[in-house]
Amino acid sequence: MKPRDSINICFCSDKNLTKYVHIVVSSILSKNSHYRINIHYIIDFNKSEDLEKLKKFINKFSNIKLFIYNKKWDHSYSGLDHVTAATMLRLFIPNIISSNKIIYLDIDLIVNCDLMPMYRLNCGPKG
Repeated sequence: MKPRDSINICFCSDKNLTKYVHIVVSSILSKNSHYRINIHYIIDFNKSEDLEKLKKFINKFSNIKLFIYNKKWDHSYSGLDHVTAATMLRLFIPNIISSNKIIYLDIDLIVNCDLMPMYRLNCGPKG
């Protein structure tokens, strides 16, 4: 492990889930604070108080950078009821984020392990 290793992590959500992102980020840091962490956050809204709180929270850490991307899902979908427009935002990840590798994480989880072994897995070429 090199102290300069970095991990790219992506979240996607609507305004309602932004208030929970700091919990996931805190859990990531609990086992991965020795890495540089790039948080890529794809949202479908412009401003919110919770987004400002998230920015302030992340700015407290020297090893984390937050990148925010605004994208709307503007296609009709008539599938599963629990699949929202914000859920569909993850389909844009390869087109929006210019990184060779990224880990997508749902906002409703807790990370309790070192992410680097998973990040180093060879998953083949990007999109």
